[in-house]
Amino acid sequence: RFGFSLAVGDLTGDGVDDLTVGAPAPDVTGNSGAVYVLPGIDGSQWSDGQAVTEVNGVITLTGLSEGDEVGYSVAVGDIGEGTDSVPGIADLIVGAPGISWVYVLFGPLAPGDSLTLIPKDPGSAAVDEDAAYENGAGTRCGESVAVLGDVNHSGHNDIGIGAPEANYGGDKVYLLGGRD
Repeated sequence: RFGFSLAVGDLTGDGVDDLTVGAPAPDVTGNSGAVYVLPGIDGSQWSDGQAVTEVNGVITLTGLSEGDEVGYSVAVGDIGEGTDSVPGIADLIVGAPGISWVYVLFGPLAPGDSLTLIPKDPGSAAVDEDAAYENGAGTRCGESVAVLGDVNHSGHNDIGIGAPEANYGGDKVYLLGGRD
């Protein structure tokens, strides 16, 4: 399911937009899912017939367990500043509705990185991603994600998260304020 979700923005901080491709159930990782960030949307670093994992500088993010569905949704945009985020550099939002989880990776991302996205244990400070949002098993939280602009007038872009099975099919959209 390579290409199930797509987003564009400069995640590496080099001034050139990158193509982000979600693959919620790729063959190479079972059903954990994956996200690939392909550097340089102009395609100068890609060639016909080349495997995505062989693209120079490709960033690969994979799920931890079967059923995570990492990459079901992706969004790219600058959601704020602070200790983890560089102003003017895009951040990556990744939905994993199989576990009702959303990951936020603050830019810039390093070309060539390969990361496993691990849901944060509420009792642990150790986590492989920059931030995460979880809404309870079975809600399909993260089935859709978007950078919405500054909806709450805080001076930072905000994130919208769809959870179509929240409240036993009651459908919800969550608004998370941008980072200060």
